[in-house]
Amino acid sequence: MRASALPAAPPPIPAATRFDLGSGRPVVFLHGWATHGGFFRFQEPLAGPDRRLITLDLPGHGAARAEGRPVVFADLAPAVSTWLDDAGLDGVVLVGWSMGASVAFDLIARFGPARIAGLVVIDMTARILDAPGWTHGLAGGLTPAQVERASAAMRANWPRQAERVVERLFAPGRRTDTPDLAGFVEAIAAADGAAMASLWSTLAVTDFRSALPRIDRPALVVSGAESRLYRPDVGPALAQALPRGRHVAIDGTGHAPQIEAPAAFNRVLAEFVASLSDQEQQP
Repeated sequence: MRASALPAAPPPIPAATRFDLGSGRPVVFLHGWATHGGFFRFQEPLAGPDRRLITLDLPGHGAARAEGRPVVFADLAPAVSTWLDDAGLDGVVLVGWSMGASVAFDLIARFGPARIAGLVVIDMTARILDAPGWTHGLAGGLTPAQVERASAAMRANWPRQAERVVERLFAPGRRTDTPDLAGFVEAIAAADGAAMASLWSTLAVTDFRSALPRIDRPALVVSGAESRLYRPDVGPALAQALPRGRHVAIDGTGHAPQIEAPAAFNRVLAEFVASLSDQEQQP
């Protein structure tokens, strides 16, 4: 008797383009956990003849929702790599916010830097769990047991956990019921709790400390000066670990400086992109 064939694995969830504006050097934005590419809407004015701005929705988020399918952190970089291959882009500036920065680290580590001209990291670290000799994880510390408890709580009651995510997203005292934040809070609450739990538990165990010294591209680390997630020493330490890194802190902002102070952030980003040589994407 022939054994029945195993069911075919579902195809991977592709990244989805949120917006594609302007021309010139491509700047590809990678959003944070539980958000989507629209969280870069305040960067749209940067599009023009010298800058092509592209924002993606990563698997499990926004237009690339998992719809009940499991999604883990390791799925994200391959989706972005495939998207870059299909788009045929070179000389790319990757702008990764929070988890999006980890996706950029993973992308370069696994697929190489040939297409990449520069890297911008927004309020992120190389490892969110503290460890012996490593004190640049999430502020307040985080243990593996806490990660698993949080993941279980996300599966059980995502709307409640989403409220806690929003509470820590911005600088202290920032109201979230203002017109400039319209839609952002609701987007986080509308995310798929099961997918977010899976992504969170797999993101939490990533460690890119050994990968950073091999990212030989110009890199800008942007921190929120009042970030509730990372201490003030994290951004400078990350920039120092990158061979060609430098650090900028934006006053009055928390974990989302591109939203909280878009004019200041956009100015810093535009200056960084303009500083890049056309030769930077060489292997």
